[in-house]
Amino acid sequence: MTVSVAVVGCGWWSTTAHLPAIAADPRAELVAVVDRDRGKRDRAVARFGAAHAFDDALAMLDAVEIDALVVATPAAHHFAVTAAALARGIPVLVEKPMVVDPAEGFQLLDLARTHGAELMVGYTFHHTPHAIRLRQEIADGRIGTVEHVSVTFASIMRDLLRGKPETLADGGVGFDMTETPDAGTYSTPGAGGGQAHGQLTHSAALALHLTGLEPARVSAVTAAFELDVDLADALAVEFSSGAVGALDSAGMVLPGQEEILQCRIFGSAGHIQLDAIAGRASIHGPGGAVEELPPLAGDDLYPHGAPVASLIRLALGEGPNLAPGELGQQVVLLLDAALRSAREHRAIDIRRRG
Repeated sequence: MTVSVAVVGCGWWSTTAHLPAIAADPRAELVAVVDRDRGKRDRAVARFGAAHAFDDALAMLDAVEIDALVVATPAAHHFAVTAAALARGIPVLVEKPMVVDPAEGFQLLDLARTHGAELMVGYTFHHTPHAIRLRQEIADGRIGTVEHVSVTFASIMRDLLRGKPETLADGGVGFDMTETPDAGTYSTPGAGGGQAHGQLTHSAALALHLTGLEPARVSAVTAAFELDVDLADALAVEFSSGAVGALDSAGMVLPGQEEILQCRIFGSAGHIQLDAIAGRASIHGPGGAVEELPPLAGDDLYPHGAPVASLIRLALGEGPNLAPGELGQQVVLLLDAALRSAREHRAIDIRRRG
């Protein structure tokens, strides 16, 4: 069976990761692309050979029969098209964060359950060999009961967050920047702009994915410095199990410098260290025992095409879904509560409903 795929959004990440992955997968066929920008739309058709091109996602869903959908628009535009696809029973890969408004996230989960459609969020780090192995080790009790999580993510974001993506087009970010993000994608307050929605969403999702912990309460501070959106975030998190965590993220790494994503997970019988950027991971047990996992390099460090490959498998009735909508919604709730905590200068309880 060939999976017919449509892609909504033909910008930076779509042309760097999603569209090339569809083109490279013999089980997939790109049948349609959607973008309001005709230039981006036409370039995507020329590069990746889509049979149809639209400027409106809902019109595309009415006109073309598809088996799977990729939504790679700015976060503020995720909800409507994702909801429409799920209501049609179409599996969806939606970029992170899943949504900005938690109420919209609950609606998407309800639609996915009601119509039996898979919902996956574009958290690429979940697909690395280290993340897959460590998640299983933690679930199997290798380090006992998880008691503390510490995650730092520092990235090259300052110019994106100030609405100047074109300054990164000459390189220094480690990704193809043939298409640059729109100026407002990362810099618009309240619409998915800022370091929390742009980057902390990745590291928070990775921590929850690896540990299975559920956030219950958060106290946070943020700093914008010269920007209109947060550039640095620091979260103290209490989990429903009684574990605690410290999650921080900063967009201050300079172009050409190496980014940082380091995760330490402490349990009652050992701990785990993961350096996702350097591709190193280790498991530390009683008596000084240390198991170093094989180092990662190349595409294994950040497997750009893995979320699309996973979407294709889900459309074929295979699995697993390594970034399900339920996890995406936990992150939405955590970030929403953290930003509220920073505004109101108090700890915020995180409720799963309401």
